[in-house]
Amino acid sequence: METDRYDIVAKTEGTGVPSGPNAPADVDTVYVMLRALLADRFNLAAHFEDRPMTAYTLTAPKPKLKKADPAARTKWSDSSSPIVLNGSSAPSRTIKFQNLSMAQLAQKLQYLAAVYIHAPVLDGTGLEGGYDFTLTFSPIAPTQLATLLVRPPDAAGGANGAADPIGGVSIFEVVDKLGLKLVEQKRPVSVLVIDHIDQKPTDN
Repeated sequence: METDRYDIVAKTEGTGVPSGPNAPADVDTVYVMLRALLADRFNLAAHFEDRPMTAYTLTAPKPKLKKADPAARTKWSDSSSPIVLNGSSAPSRTIKFQNLSMAQLAQKLQYLAAVYIHAPVLDGTGLEGGYDFTLTFSPIAPTQLATLLVRPPDAAGGANGAADPIGGVSIFEVVDKLGLKLVEQKRPVSVLVIDHIDQKPTDN
């Protein structure tokens, strides 16, 4: 299942006139349809169960957050620099949040920073209301960057040198700068367990 690849061409049901050119599909609806496709064509059977895992709780030992205008809408913008591993600079991702609560931030961290966080985050900040803030971090963990960014052998055939400093900033460092902290702890986490899946799909 980790090596086989498939092309899936599917069409959603029409729901009327699109809201605009190239309007994105409702992602939640597409996910439901994809699950149905996997169950139908691959005989997928799965369930969720709680298992003890290391997960994070978002805390606020010394919060340095700007309180948002409660009348402002909740939104965020996401911008990323190209991932160019040239040994001189680190790729970065900048996400600007407006009027976002800490409960909403905790809920989204697993998906926004999946390379660092592999389980749902609990909100333990005790902070109420919404805040305006920015997170700028490396989409590749700095420890991983250190192994990827190495200089090529020199002309004399010497060994690879160490990479130049690349300044990669982890999500943990960025959260710390806001006076927040991601604390590791063991707790039950809901995980997806695949009970059965066929290696080959049924014919078209």
